[in-house]
Amino acid sequence: MKILKPIIFLLAFVVLSSCTKNINFPPDYNYGKTTPTPTNTNANASMTAVIDGQSVNFNTTSANLINSPLGKTMTIVGVNGSQIISLAIYDLNGVGVYDFEKTFAQASYNQDQSSSGSFASETGKITITTFTDTSIKGTFEFVAPNQDYKINTKRTITEGKFDLTYKKVN
Repeated sequence: MKILKPIIFLLAFVVLSSCTKNINFPPDYNYGKTTPTPTNTNANASMTAVIDGQSVNFNTTSANLINSPLGKTMTIVGVNGSQIISLAIYDLNGVGVYDFEKTFAQASYNQDQSSSGSFASETGKITITTFTDTSIKGTFEFVAPNQDYKINTKRTITEGKFDLTYKKVN
């Protein structure tokens, strides 16, 4: 199951990223020299987490519900500068606990844009406490080893919370 999750995550990423969509870059976008930060369109959106003991408020967030061959897929992303947390539930069935070792759910943390700054969940869970036609609220926690196999470090993400309006993407 541990090998299957990254494969499913990669497959979902490839399928979702292969969709064509017009991208409207801001007028000051410098085409790859720096990473632009998307604008948060929901003033009431919130996402926070404690990363290795340090509290982080993610000031830009997004959530999308996608109908896919894997069922309803919910993706939630929080951005704070170069720090990014991504959560994914591949067969969303509403309110409940999505344990990474028992269900198709996964998370990742990027501390920066470096090749050694990527961490993918090993254990953890996402708990959905409220799920409506337009919003999702819940908590998350996970332990994530570095994706560079030469680096033996982990990040521990605790006390994660989100309260977001999501967009349905078909």
